[in-house]
Amino acid sequence: KARVHHYLDLLTALKLARDGLDGFLDQDYEEKFNGGIENGRGLVCRSFRIQEAEGTKNPIRISIANGPGVRTKQGGVKPKKNADRTILNILITRENLANLSLMLVEHIRAWMAASYWSRVNAGTWQPEQEGRVNPVTGEITTPDDDAPST
Repeated sequence: KARVHHYLDLLTALKLARDGLDGFLDQDYEEKFNGGIENGRGLVCRSFRIQEAEGTKNPIRISIANGPGVRTKQGGVKPKKNADRTILNILITRENLANLSLMLVEHIRAWMAASYWSRVNAGTWQPEQEGRVNPVTGEITTPDDDAPST
């Protein structure tokens, strides 16, 4: 058994879910998101990919892969060549993709409603995230260290 992890920021996840609901994932669609994290044993690249899977009963492939990573010149993370990676592939129908997308959109809406005032008070799009850009003012905000967590 193995586990894979990936993080999509809120707006990327919402866009992806809306694309799934609006049918933009139908033909020749592919999205790939790489991210990374230092875990004490080195840099780990986390990749998320959604694409058309031609010739299958379930035409949408969602892949999440974790493995050693290397920094790019721009500061991002990409998979290390020829390194072992743990990969999870899921093939789903378009109907299942639409259902999954709808559940994700509704979950994000519920989170937004439940966390509205804490986000307003923190002046951030996502609460208690240091170094986030305020979408209204464009300022970089940090949470007040003395403020109670919500």
